[in-house]
Amino acid sequence: MTKFDRMQIAYINNTQAAGDRKNNVLKQSKSVAVPHQETFKYVFDNAKKGNEFAAVLLDEWQNNCLPKNEEEKQVVELINKATNKIFK
Repeated sequence: MTKFDRMQIAYINNTQAAGDRKNNVLKQSKSVAVPHQETFKYVFDNAKKGNEFAAVLLDEWQNNCLPKNEEEKQVVELINKATNKIFK
């Protein structure tokens, strides 16, 4: 399994968010929808194989997803466990 440097991945997300604010794209809080469990599994499998974009997406989900029900809470827990596995 590929391990990613958390600082580099977080830097990618922070740089993107700063650019969005600069261009006034984001006017409200930056929350993202919780992905479906199948989507999460697909992205996590790609991150384990070394896909950096998948790791960036997992980091974004972990930092910005707000679950609305029990099913979404379970997916967020999976995201948290996944990030612990793929980041150094």
